Amino acid sequence: MARVFVAFHPKRKTERPLLYEDLIAMNQAGQNASVSKIIEMIDDLRAHGRDSRYVKHLGDILYELKARTVHGGLESTSFA
Repeated sequence: MARVFVAFHPKRKTERPLLYEDLIAMNQAGQNASVSKIIEMIDDLRAHGRDSRYVKHLGDILYELKARTVHGGLESTSFA
């Protein structure tokens, strides 16, 4: 399994990783649905690794988590 390194802000003395800071800020800004989707995607990634339905290969060693995909010119949500 690949190692995951969580980024911390280099100048802030905080116990929380930057991802947590971003999720908290998004939640406070009323983007609850987006925060829930991010958590769902991360849970799926943890459970299934590269076989996660949200993992999209970008080429070489680059991957991204993506909630929406385009099939045949139509945008569709990649929910099961």
